[in-house]
This record gives sequence, structure tokens and C-alpha cells, in this order.
Amino acid sequence: MRSALLTCLFCGSLVAQEGTLPKPFAEARREYEAAAGGKDHERLVRTLAELARSGLLSDKKPEKRFVQGALKRSLKHADPRVRIAAARGYAKLRLPGTSSDLRPILRLAAQGRQPHAVGLAVVEAWGELTDPGSHKDLLALLRKPVDDKERRALAVAAACTLSCYRALDRPARAKVVGDLMQVFDWLYAVAHRRAKEGSADTKWWNDLEKPLVGAFNTLTGQNAADHYECHEWWQANRREFKSAK
Repeated sequence: MRSALLTCLFCGSLVAQEGTLPKPFAEARREYEAAAGGKDHERLVRTLAELARSGLLSDKKPEKRFVQGALKRSLKHADPRVRIAAARGYAKLRLPGTSSDLRPILRLAAQGRQPHAVGLAVVEAWGELTDPGSHKDLLALLRKPVDDKERRALAVAAACTLSCYRALDRPARAKVVGDLMQVFDWLYAVAHRRAKEGSADTKWWNDLEKPLVGAFNTLTGQNAADHYECHEWWQANRREFKSAK
């Protein structure tokens, strides 16, 4: 009964978000395969979204793996719209471990070798997956301040997405917070060591401090106002936080 109730509640969520119930998997698959063999990229975008929704509700591993394969192939599509749809499909499917499929695209986005919208879609999907250890890929986007508006925006999105790891158990969440604070402290030092107004380091810090504080507060249940308060609380309480159940 509980399982059925959760399913019904989740279906209701899907209806609210998408407007209709997902199609049966077999139908969604047929429509996807027809679109994948054609040149109508907008149709492919639509069928990928529907396929991912159907795969989410499927209780059959082969069906879920089929969806994953379709999404993974679409990440290499020439049309950025299809790549965005594929990334969003991973967010809908929420299949554990699939952030590894997205990792190459995320790294290319960090190098400016993917359209900005593609990178943002991948970061958004990352927050739905929260695979163990995958927070390090988000933190990697924060480590190299550059004077580029889109790269900063991608880093801000990554910092905000760290809040999604609140769903992890306490030991895993403590690891996320510890790694977050290492990067946070390092960025503070870089921005304030020889700070120059308008420099890449300063712009990077100004954009990232607030979302990093927000992620810290969400993960720890605190109400810190700035980096200093995050740092002070973590230094005083990290051992207790890591050991608490």
C-alpha cells in the first residue's frame, strides 16, 4: 500500500510538471526510435523527454537501460538542443550512477567547449542524481577563477547544486561539506591575498560566496551569513557533525 501511495503521489507530481501522465514505455520507445532516425530535431527533443519520463516509472531494468543508452547517444548529437534534452532526460530518469555519462560533457563545458545552456542542463541533472563522490565534479568547476561571465554562471550553478546533496546520510554529507569548505577557504585566500577591484579572482569570489554559503547552510542546518561564519562553525563543529547520526 505504501509503495502504491508513493507511486500515485509521484505520478501526481509528474502530471503537475508535464501536464499529462507519461506514455507507456513501448509507445515512448517507438516514437523515440522513429525520431532518432529522422532529421526533425525538435521531434527528437520531445520524444527524449517522453522516453525519460516513461523510463522513470518503469520497474524493468532493461527498459531503464534502454533509456540510458538513448540519452547517452543523444549527448553526442550535433544539435545542442538535443544534447540539452538528453541532459534533462538524465534528470528525469534519475538512474543511480549515470552521472558518469554526463561527466565528459561537464568537463567540456568547464573548458568552454560546449554551449553554455548545455553545461547548465548537465549541472541541473547532477543535482537530481547526487551519485556518491560526484560533488567533486561540481567543486572542480569552482577551482579556477576566470574572467568569463558564462564560466562564472556555470560555477554559480554548480555551487547552488551542492545543496542537493542534503539528501545524503550524515557521513556522506559531512564529506561533501568538508570538501566544500576546502574549496571555499581556498577561493577566499585567492580573492583576498592581493585583491584588486574588478580582477577575475574578485569577480569570481563576489559571485560565488553567497551560493556557497547557501549550500553550506542547507547541508549543515546552520544560518551562517558569510564565509567567515561558515569557516568558524566548521572548525568548531566538524568532528561532532561527522560523528552525529
